[in-house]
Amino acid sequence: MKQDHNNDLLGSFMSEKAGLTDEQIADNIIGAIFAARDTTATVLTWIVKYLGENPSVLEAVTVSIICLMTFFALHYLQLIFLFSAYLI
Repeated sequence: MKQDHNNDLLGSFMSEKAGLTDEQIADNIIGAIFAARDTTATVLTWIVKYLGENPSVLEAVTVSIICLMTFFALHYLQLIFLFSAYLI
């Protein structure tokens, strides 16, 4: 029984229709990984630059992050409290 390998990037490279050698497949995968890394680094650089140039936006983002951290910390503590009741 032949499996369908076209469900993901690697599978599409490995399909018989692509006709790529193992070396070409490896080069394409490495290229995709580095492209994603460079894109992420670029986006983060622009975000930091934008936040540095716009103190009001930086303040709003900071407040939002603190609110989210507080929200998740409180829910985490509630889970610990509830779970500890089962351990006693």
